[in-house]
Amino acid sequence: MARPLEFGELIASLTQEHREVENQIAELKKTLRARKYAKAQAIIPGFCDTLRQHIIDEVARVLKLLIDVLGRDGATEAIETFQQHRTIHNRIEDLEKLAARTPGLLAPKVAELEDLLRDHLRREEQTIFPAALDAHRGTARAQ
Repeated sequence: MARPLEFGELIASLTQEHREVENQIAELKKTLRARKYAKAQAIIPGFCDTLRQHIIDEVARVLKLLIDVLGRDGATEAIETFQQHRTIHNRIEDLEKLAARTPGLLAPKVAELEDLLRDHLRREEQTIFPAALDAHRGTARAQ
């Protein structure tokens, strides 16, 4: 269920979560390099839950607003970017399974997720979130 935040507050929260996700990935990589697998296993559930809620909020609130205001054709970039959420979701499921069974194999999966998220987060922050804020302001003025 999407968080019931005011839209501008939601975008600020999503942007802050991007930094937290980047920090958690860095911490996971450092932990795995040090072969502290129990610590990595402890980090992964919260990390994955954060990403899941983040995806729910982006699709339910941000993408919905863009499609409602701009139509499917006007929201093409957001739709394409948010289609990556399925891959991200699959990667976090892989992390959870590996953490439970073979944490020694986590490092390459964390690196894959980091690579995927790098461009994804940039596109959201540079293009999609500003467009969503503009669309939201437009709907607020129209009311």
